[in-house]
Amino acid sequence: MRVLVVDDREDNRYLLCQLLRGHGYAVQEADQGAQALELARAQPPDLVVSDLLMPVMDGIEATAAIKRELPDTEVIALTSVLEDASVIGAIRAGALGYL
Repeated sequence: MRVLVVDDREDNRYLLCQLLRGHGYAVQEADQGAQALELARAQPPDLVVSDLLMPVMDGIEATAAIKRELPDTEVIALTSVLEDASVIGAIRAGALGYL
């Protein structure tokens, strides 16, 4: 399974990538939504795990773009923010769920 991890915080991204690689997943990483979209277009992942709050293109915008262009790619939102608007926005954009 190919996984794309998207988070602007390098420490969070590093830990999640190491965990996934340790379980045998092929992992790519991006530090914001626009970069994630470019990587996903070039090599479509099976799953995107994306932070919601990022500069340039946030996780909700990136989720919508990825789902529009790559409908078979699943997206899980990753956030420490529990605002209903953010979580609902991610689900409406096409995220399968959130952590």
